[in-house]
Amino acid sequence: MTRPGTPAADTEPDWVTWTIDDGFAARLARARLRLEGIVLIIPASMLLLVGLIVGLVLQAWFVPVLAVLASALVVPLFVLRQRSKARRTHPVGTVLRSCVTMDELLLEGPRGTSRVGHRLVRSVRRWGDMVVVRFANGVHEVIPVELLGEDGAALLARRAGHKPHKPRTPRQPGAGAGPAGGSAPPG
Repeated sequence: MTRPGTPAADTEPDWVTWTIDDGFAARLARARLRLEGIVLIIPASMLLLVGLIVGLVLQAWFVPVLAVLASALVVPLFVLRQRSKARRTHPVGTVLRSCVTMDELLLEGPRGTSRVGHRLVRSVRRWGDMVVVRFANGVHEVIPVELLGEDGAALLARRAGHKPHKPRTPRQPGAGAGPAGGSAPPG
């Protein structure tokens, strides 16, 4: 008998198939903005601060105005760039597949298949209809919930950081007590 989420040795794991829809690029861009928002706020704030200081020093009213306009464009330009990138790398109609087993996450798309052991997954967060998976190397992957399935997303969140599942083997009597399984010499 196998545990839930673990395929039997002679069966194929259960794959979830999902086709990219029209709204995916916008959803991915929003999730990436939420994920990387702090990285955008810092340069926008610095641009605004420098513009205000330069405007005061030069007594030029147009410099702070330009700084405000430029900093206000940082987020919309980021979102447009992310949408464009998502449309290019994940065209509408592309079929993606995933499988979450007790030991690993498998993702398959037109660019190939990736296998990631749960021990390399540091955290799993759900943001609306997207799941953000953070790996040990600091990379984040944004995956639609539909691709993982509710059960797969929950299993991945529970197994994040765990070592591979190995069935326990019973210990042999007297094993590990000393050399050749005997008792330790007196002493």
